[in-house]
Amino acid sequence: SAEHEMWTGYYTSRPTLKRLVRIMSNYWSAARQLEFALGVPTGELPLMSDALAVAQHHDAVSGTARQHVTFDYVRRLVAGYNDDFTTRLGPALARKPLLLTNVQHCLLSNVSVCPATKTFLSGNSSKLFVTVWNPSVHHVFDALLHIPVPRADVTVTGRGVIRASVFPSPVQVSDYSNNNSDWQPYTLAVLLSINRHSVLTLRTPNSSSTAITFRGSAAGINGRRHIKDNGTPH
Repeated sequence: SAEHEMWTGYYTSRPTLKRLVRIMSNYWSAARQLEFALGVPTGELPLMSDALAVAQHHDAVSGTARQHVTFDYVRRLVAGYNDDFTTRLGPALARKPLLLTNVQHCLLSNVSVCPATKTFLSGNSSKLFVTVWNPSVHHVFDALLHIPVPRADVTVTGRGVIRASVFPSPVQVSDYSNNNSDWQPYTLAVLLSINRHSVLTLRTPNSSSTAITFRGSAAGINGRRHIKDNGTPH
């Protein structure tokens, strides 16, 4: 990114761009599967498809492009995602049988940033629904989800929940989360057995408490606040 300098480390340079390409690819796959399952016409090639295709260039996902070019790759990916989520996936999720409205996707959960959980779980007696989609054709018996939450007494129920725990979010050094007002001090880790999809219910108690309890039970899709989490479980 400067004169007389070059990038080395094909597999390690610009890890944030590599992660963004991977997450966007996972999202694209899950979104197209959902559209097909819900009978939504695909229409024209989405902007996100173009952005992902460009990101496969040998100077893009490799992380060897100059800084201003890398910024452009990121801009294309984010613009494509916003367009896809607003004009394609959002309306698809609002159709029968899901009928999900006010859906949000926490792209920055890896740095403990999630505006939805901060908005809907900060108070007592709050509830939030998290829709988890497994784009793999195989049943995943030990998917581990990390959900940023604003308090330590959040509980989770839902189909396939094996166990869950809340722990302090890692302290980030010199990254985006330090200056973001939506950074969450805690992270809810959920070990999940999932076939195709699952809906988790996150709740806060009637009053603040330091005790944390978890129980597994079925959760229906009957709320108006949802977070969508997708991608190959890890």
